[in-house]
Amino acid sequence: MKTSLNKKLPLKLVLIIPFIVQIVGTVTLVGYLSYRTGRSAVENLANQLMTQTSNRVRDHLNHYLQIKQETIAVNYKAFQEGHVDVTNLNEVRSHLWQQATLASPPFVTGFANSKGENVIYMSLPEEDNIIVREITLPDIFTSKFYRLDNRGQKEQLLSVKTISLDIRTTDWYLQAREKKKQTWSPIFIDQTVPTLVINSLYPIYDQSNNLLGVFHSGVRLRSIGSFLSQLKFSPSGQTFIMELNGNLVATSTQDAPYRNQSNYLTPLNAKNSDNPIISAIASQLEQEYSNLSSISERINLRVDVKNNILFAQVEPYKDKYGLHWLLVTIIPRSDFMKEIDENRKITWLLCIGAFILSIVVGIAIAHYISQPIERLNQASSDIASGKMTSTAIMTQITELQNLANSFNFMANQLENAFETLENKVKERTEELTIANEKLELIANLDGLTQIANRRRFDEYLKSEWQRHLREKQPLTLILTDIDYFKRYNDHFGHQQGDECLKKVAQTIASISHRSSDLTTRYGGEEFAVILVNTNIQGGITIAEQMRDAIASLKINHPRSEIADHVTLSLGVFTVIPNHNNTIEDFIKTTDQALYLAKSKGRNCIHFIQSDSNQEKKDKLSDYLLTSEIDDHEDLFDRDKDTGNEINL
Repeated sequence: MKTSLNKKLPLKLVLIIPFIVQIVGTVTLVGYLSYRTGRSAVENLANQLMTQTSNRVRDHLNHYLQIKQETIAVNYKAFQEGHVDVTNLNEVRSHLWQQATLASPPFVTGFANSKGENVIYMSLPEEDNIIVREITLPDIFTSKFYRLDNRGQKEQLLSVKTISLDIRTTDWYLQAREKKKQTWSPIFIDQTVPTLVINSLYPIYDQSNNLLGVFHSGVRLRSIGSFLSQLKFSPSGQTFIMELNGNLVATSTQDAPYRNQSNYLTPLNAKNSDNPIISAIASQLEQEYSNLSSISERINLRVDVKNNILFAQVEPYKDKYGLHWLLVTIIPRSDFMKEIDENRKITWLLCIGAFILSIVVGIAIAHYISQPIERLNQASSDIASGKMTSTAIMTQITELQNLANSFNFMANQLENAFETLENKVKERTEELTIANEKLELIANLDGLTQIANRRRFDEYLKSEWQRHLREKQPLTLILTDIDYFKRYNDHFGHQQGDECLKKVAQTIASISHRSSDLTTRYGGEEFAVILVNTNIQGGITIAEQMRDAIASLKINHPRSEIADHVTLSLGVFTVIPNHNNTIEDFIKTTDQALYLAKSKGRNCIHFIQSDSNQEKKDKLSDYLLTSEIDDHEDLFDRDKDTGNEINL
């Protein structure tokens, strides 16, 4: 004990050690508590996100599926009130036709009677017309598809297919007959267009309780999967819906919820999914609940998959028509813990940095405090040794204060200097931006006519071509030439020729007034107009307005062979871009149309539209498998005097 008391420690060390311990201890404790709190907060946040996501899925299902039940309820009411005689197939057709015309695509409604006949009306977003599928006597094993006109009459037989089952023996028809009330069918796989389907059902009985038939409305469950895929609630979160037997209904990953076994599609159990997350959650549910129907309220699960904790929330979904599914929402903890782990690393780096900084600062502070004391001690020693003239002048603190004042003054001056410099840089940047904008405008503008030049034409056409290629929309190009303009120049001179070009350019630009359209000077007296999302009829209309507008200017042209004023010849071409045609072909074909307009006598319009009738027929067959049909296109010309269309 005596030895310990006799130990002498330097004053600097006594001042440094408590300072270091305090800083390092505080930073370490704060980092640890922050990490622990973050892990707990992550789970709470994940549960809240999963609850919100489940509510969104529930609301969507309530709205989407309720429409199908309301559809067949309306049909049943029409039958009850005597508006539809279900024994008369023509009356059923008329009723379903009216219903399909009033509904928004996609819409499917039908009726299957006790004779094995089935009529289904489909109004799909890919098809302008309504399509009807019929199975009628005497051959109930043949399904025929017709396109209908705007009066509901059969316009075209699309295809004929042989079916292997009597409608009356299908699972959904037997389900309706068994339940004897409005209900849902079991989920089944449409083998023709591979997808899961569920039907809303309403069986119809006569007064003797004999089954007359079943009103039904189909739901393709891949549309639910599309909705789930749009839910972006975490970077790698997933949602899926499963039946009580474990089969998948829809997933946010858009993976097919069925398997191909011996060229026949069968439902896929969730635990057999190729997706490891879905498989793990389904397996965990099977272990904890031998009967999934016992899940009567929302439950939360924690599942470890490949050293990654998954937070999962399972919620039952039921409706009054017998539907009972499980909605599953999953969020990996790594989606949130990644940032927390990064913060933990930063915390430890801060601890190390704080340790080093505390040593440096402690040494500086110890030196600051000990130096005046050492000077006082030296002064005291001088006096004790007899040097009475020695004095302890404590000038250091005053000097530091003065130095601080000087520093603050210099810092203030430096701040003002930096602020002035920043303002000057900002002004120069704004000036440079304005100059660049002016240069870009000049680069894209024709100096004479003040409309877009050929450079802007090439850039804009390339951009719109790519966009129309993606969206499969019609793109129209108009090329126009002033008739006999060289003679005009030779007669009036180049100065008046330039004035003529200005008037024509501004007039043409005023016709195509949509912001998305572009009028350019293509070269010399030739102008080009790009009309986006415009079919051939729209292009012809714009071209005719241009021709009439230039004619109405009455610009005197005594050397023209076709009129006493300036006129235009116009070529119009419309195409839906695809990978088989190019921009160069597009321009070349439009230029050919302009050439034909000139060769026909000028002051007229010649237009060309790509013919895709064969392509339409090919895609029509594909529609029965993919529900996609393209629009019909023809090739036309217009007489310059009468304005009548001539089919070429």
